[in-house]
Amino acid sequence: MLLYLYETVHPSSSHAWAVYLCGVKRIAQSKIVTKGAGSAHPQIVFNWVYYHETIAQFGQLYWIQKHPSPVCRGKSSKELRQGPDVSDIDPSMIGCSIDVLESMSTIFDIAMRPEVSFSKRQELLGVESQLRRMISALPKLTNSDETSSSLHVTTQLHCIAALIYMNRATLGYDGTEPSHQTLVHKGLEVLSSIVPCETPWALFIIGCEVRSDLPRLVILEIISRSKRESRIGHLDVVKGLVEAVWNYDDLDPDARLDYNKKLLSIVREAPWMPPFV
Repeated sequence: MLLYLYETVHPSSSHAWAVYLCGVKRIAQSKIVTKGAGSAHPQIVFNWVYYHETIAQFGQLYWIQKHPSPVCRGKSSKELRQGPDVSDIDPSMIGCSIDVLESMSTIFDIAMRPEVSFSKRQELLGVESQLRRMISALPKLTNSDETSSSLHVTTQLHCIAALIYMNRATLGYDGTEPSHQTLVHKGLEVLSSIVPCETPWALFIIGCEVRSDLPRLVILEIISRSKRESRIGHLDVVKGLVEAVWNYDDLDPDARLDYNKKLLSIVREAPWMPPFV
């Protein structure tokens, strides 16, 4: 886990972080960790793995298609997280609500398919309803409990980014729909309220959707402030990817280029597979 985290900040090769994450997953499946898995501590580990392997799915969707590498795609932690009262694990220990991660994982799994069938589209609409319910159920943020507020903001950001990505990658939205633009504006509002932003995946997804100069400057300022005040070492890569998407959009004002093809063209040219965590 330490090697994986170090590689996400100081990469030594194009996919070393993914290899170490794969190693964490294999160890988690061993009897060393699963012995006494009903206790809280292994469940915290399994939830941590679930968060990181879910976010890793996104990078593998686009980067791995051009750069074959020994990255294990199999989802292991969902099966490992079979213990009593796993819902009692503090989500702040892993970075995001488990329910949101499960929705994101479903979206990524469907996005990997060349076509979205009718049944899968219905499944996505169910996921959409669930994510919107999660957003509406979040309490209003206050300054009285910084830890709780930070968790609610992170959950809200992942929900919004998941809905935006689902619209664009699986439901065929071109990004101009009023309901979609409402999500983008809300995402920008939430991003602007936190310093630093420690959710690179959500920052990337929301940042890719802005089309005019003013919100683009907001995104760049968020990245700049986050670089200064956080230890996320790959924000320069995220910034470069976002700016590349903006260049594509400026050259394609009618949004004729398929969203997934655009991301594939951009992400796979990164010098190393972005972990987005």
